[in-house]
Amino acid sequence: MFRNYLLIAWRTLKRDPLFALLNIGGLAIGITACLLIWIYVQDELSFDAHHAKADRIHRIQTHYVFGDT
Repeated sequence: MFRNYLLIAWRTLKRDPLFALLNIGGLAIGITACLLIWIYVQDELSFDAHHAKADRIHRIQTHYVFGDT
């Protein structure tokens, strides 16, 4: 069965190479985007997780405005 799938894929590649290239390129871009998003999310979720009380760490941010500038 797998051999049949490979044979059909090979025939499609030979018959319409531009369409096959676009499909393979789109698949590669999609997989790359998913992997990059997954790596980014893993990095954000693991930030400051090495501290003993990581769930108690908070960040305070202040925005100052000076005059009319």
